[in-house]
Amino acid sequence: MGFKGMFEDKSGIYQVMILLLLMLSFYMVASLITVVILFSTVGMGGDIFSRPDVLRWVQLLSVTGVFLLPALGAAFLFSKHPKQYLSIENLPSGKSLLWILLFMFLLTPIINLTALANKAMVLPGFMKGIEEWMQAKETQAEQLTELLLAGSGIGTFLMNIVVIAIAAGITEEFFFRGALQRIFGKWSANHHIIIWTVALIFGAIHLQFYGLIPRTILGAFFGYLLYWTNNLWLPVFAHFVNNTFGVIAMSRPDWRENELISGEIPDHLIGVYIGWAAVSTVLLYYCIRKFRKEQVIQ
Repeated sequence: MGFKGMFEDKSGIYQVMILLLLMLSFYMVASLITVVILFSTVGMGGDIFSRPDVLRWVQLLSVTGVFLLPALGAAFLFSKHPKQYLSIENLPSGKSLLWILLFMFLLTPIINLTALANKAMVLPGFMKGIEEWMQAKETQAEQLTELLLAGSGIGTFLMNIVVIAIAAGITEEFFFRGALQRIFGKWSANHHIIIWTVALIFGAIHLQFYGLIPRTILGAFFGYLLYWTNNLWLPVFAHFVNNTFGVIAMSRPDWRENELISGEIPDHLIGVYIGWAAVSTVLLYYCIRKFRKEQVIQ
């Protein structure tokens, strides 16, 4: 008996436990390799945060170990047809990719508006400790992002695209939409429940709670893309496009301060921005309807 598909008939909770075990195993391997890299580059007791170049390699190794390899392992163990399980058998058409570009453009004002509302969130007084912890995690995440983006030149920019856009798009989508969304399908026939549950986990696992709502919405959109097309490469591309926008926007100080990028929309423009988001929502709805009809015809 081979290992391929050996846990195919197991329950959803059993498969989740296997997936978590794979995550832990590959995380330990990635951590050991990380220690070797750090020892050979910054030395014992060295400050990795003074070496953005090393930090990028560590980040790349981390997401590969925590997300990509467990997803590939799960596909191998949970199905006799791993590519079919992950929905990566077929490459998307060029026209589909153009649709994704349009969708991500129309989503931008919606995501920015929900991000603004999320940042304004204030917890009740008795939850002050939790709120302070959330703020600390948010600060840490922002500092890490700034460190990853630190530096100048085309080499740094391309490496940021690889680590923050390409690697994140592939590894996170393989794990959350490719593996986890498939496993959760064993628990419910309602695809909306499955997609939004996985999206919420996707949003929460980043530990950036002041961006939880927009990240959850993005995760749900990626999940629906997979459901509509049965092609994981489309949410991978959408994730890549979203993160690439972020890398480009953050690559210049003057761009970072733009309210459309920073999300710090002046009060006198809130009404205009709400109107823009409303128009984008309507256009997105009709574009998605047309896109889905094309998928049925194909």
